[in-house]
Amino acid sequence: FTYITNDVDNTAKISASTKSGSVVIPSSVTNNGIVYTVNNIARFSFYNKHGVTSFTIPASITKIERQSLLLCVYCTSITFEPNSQLTYIGSEGLKSLSSLVSFEIPSGVTYIGNEALNGAIKLTSPIIIPSGVTYLGYNAFLSALKVPSITFAPNSLLTTIPGGMCWNMQRIT
Repeated sequence: FTYITNDVDNTAKISASTKSGSVVIPSSVTNNGIVYTVNNIARFSFYNKHGVTSFTIPASITKIERQSLLLCVYCTSITFEPNSQLTYIGSEGLKSLSSLVSFEIPSGVTYIGNEALNGAIKLTSPIIIPSGVTYLGYNAFLSALKVPSITFAPNSLLTTIPGGMCWNMQRIT
């Protein structure tokens, strides 16, 4: 992994990766004796990494930026460690993960960007929108062909259902 470090708050974000196979993102990195908490997956970090088959994301990650995991077409699963601090999934952040079968949105997520899971054509798990989500982008789940249902958690803060949210979701009942 390549990181961008922030010495003000001792955090780091993944900026690039050459990894393949099952990718386990570390929760911290050390550089020149300083420990940095990894809290962000930067734009294009795993762009077009066809060799990636799965991701394990540490609880320390708060943000998956726009197009971070775009086109990891052979990735079948994304697992978040317990007590995930994730709040933000950027636009196209998980787009075109065409082999993704299982995915659960962590309960602390408040922002799901446009086309966040667009193209997850093999995803078969139900989608549960956490109650704290205040923004859900257009076409968020476009072409998630096999998803059986979308459920909003009780006491949802979401006030607008975006255009195209369920477009081309053939198994929604």
